[in-house]
Amino acid sequence: MTITPPAAAIVFDLFHTLIDTEHLRPPGFDSIEVVAEICDIEHAPMRVFWDETYLLRETTRTDLTDLAQRHCERFDVTLDEAQRAAIDSTFGVCKDDALRYPETEMVTLIASLAASTPVGVLSNCHEREVRCWDESPFADLATSFGRSTRIGAMKPDAAAYQWVLGELGAGAATAVYVGNGSSDELGGARRAGFGAVVHCNVFDRSNGLVSPDEQRRRAGQADASVDTIAQLEMVLIDLVDHGQE
Repeated sequence: MTITPPAAAIVFDLFHTLIDTEHLRPPGFDSIEVVAEICDIEHAPMRVFWDETYLLRETTRTDLTDLAQRHCERFDVTLDEAQRAAIDSTFGVCKDDALRYPETEMVTLIASLAASTPVGVLSNCHEREVRCWDESPFADLATSFGRSTRIGAMKPDAAAYQWVLGELGAGAATAVYVGNGSSDELGGARRAGFGAVVHCNVFDRSNGLVSPDEQRRRAGQADASVDTIAQLEMVLIDLVDHGQE
């Protein structure tokens, strides 16, 4: 770590770092399959279309129901209001309640940090995923929330990190980045010049989304890797209170 004590700001990834969604996911739930069924069209073409429009969804404020309608037009299908409402609800499964009811221990930690250090949140996300952000306890604790759809850039693009640092009024070398490592965000934070990079493996170690080998690879991109909220607290409190060479 190259950070000079105390850290001027801490930036957190959102999904699978501050909050996890997998304990809320119904068994076998696949949002694209469900949406295709609602639209009464085949699953495979819908999935191809969704893959093709990934950057559009993540870097613009595109409405996902309108996007589904765009695909349906290829098959002369017009969605009615009930279908549109069902699609919107489908894309909120897991995400809405994960934002509203995060782990109490994580909220307590962020509240403790935010009492003395500006906290930012930086997320690659589409608009529907974070609709309930204002209902989350983190909304009142974070000085800034950077979502890729508003920034117009996704991690690991340097522009995403620069945006949130600008909002926090902190230089990269004086700031800490914390994330689970998806989208090469830890490597991106390193290239952006963060003084400390922390791999947060709190949820990935048990939610089944990330293989053990990939968890280890991500850990290798960071200055520290933590498996529990208690470990995360120890690392961050040290950086905020004392710093570490």
